[in-house]
Amino acid sequence: MKPYVLHLLQPVSESTIGGADMHVLDLTQSECYRREYEPIICLRKNISIQALFSSKEIYSICGSKCNSIFSYVKWINRELSNKNISIIHAHGYQANYQMLLLKTLFPSKWKEVPTIITCHGWIETTPLLKAMTKLDLFCHKYAQARIVCSKNNLARIQAYENSFYVPNGIVPFHIQPTNRSKIVVGYVGRLSKEKRPDKVLQVAKELRQDYSDKIEFHFFGEGIMLPELKKIALSESLQNFVLFDGQKKREDIYSNIDILLLTSDTESTPRVVIEALYSRIPVVATNVGGVPDLVCHNKSGFLVSKEDIKGMANALRTLFESPFLRQSFGEYGHDYVCNQLTSEQMANKVTQIYKLILS
Repeated sequence: MKPYVLHLLQPVSESTIGGADMHVLDLTQSECYRREYEPIICLRKNISIQALFSSKEIYSICGSKCNSIFSYVKWINRELSNKNISIIHAHGYQANYQMLLLKTLFPSKWKEVPTIITCHGWIETTPLLKAMTKLDLFCHKYAQARIVCSKNNLARIQAYENSFYVPNGIVPFHIQPTNRSKIVVGYVGRLSKEKRPDKVLQVAKELRQDYSDKIEFHFFGEGIMLPELKKIALSESLQNFVLFDGQKKREDIYSNIDILLLTSDTESTPRVVIEALYSRIPVVATNVGGVPDLVCHNKSGFLVSKEDIKGMANALRTLFESPFLRQSFGEYGHDYVCNQLTSEQMANKVTQIYKLILS
């Protein structure tokens, strides 16, 4: 019998699909294809994400009726009582807390199960998030291996044995570019404060006078800031220049944008950048976290200081004025992802870590 790998996944909300969720989707697709390990996905309350895994025939369970982390952990233990789990693989703050509770409350089944933690990035922009990060790092003591998706995060866990850098990788997907009368700048991702989608509106204001009839800004995603962003767009008379499209399939997103704009204050290795580069879409991004490991400045996009709104606007101007540059950047980014950042490469590295902790 193939070893079962339990992937504990905690979406950021009941409706939002985040980068860590798509990371696990692509990783487990590759695990199923390789047939060395059998993945089980366990998540709480997000039926939309469960549907994604089900569509790929990946076994998943969802504790949608669990009102607390304690009832959820008890539910996991009950639901998987007849499964011989060989590895726990936890992804994210809440998933790590769940792992620790499983081992504490039900030691006879879970305490000795080898555990891997993948850190998709720490967010420390508020006192609460700083406290959550400390608890998250405490959970790392109970893992046999640790993975970071961003090279610059490796230093925080290097004191532990078996700490690894494994960048995100994506499953290849097909896009069909559409005919558009305007150049579309896309923001793709969660509409949350650390992602700073409000900067997109500031950049749009910088460019409106010169390009109002030539370009559009589109938001693809949902999140807590959506009402605020719509209110700002209306107050600044940007409603015909900035559009909110909600969550879409990635094939639909990248078939309909020409440039990706990433405005985050903090990042690990954002999947949206990898997906855009794979889709031959140039990127204008803030120079934070692991973004410089993905975007080669002046070759696949432009890196700009996170507070430099005019710099972002000027980078977009350069790309607007040169179709050749957009094409050149797109080809360079596509080749880089195909050579360095596929899900198969990611799964191969993770599989070696599985074998290490099971040996």
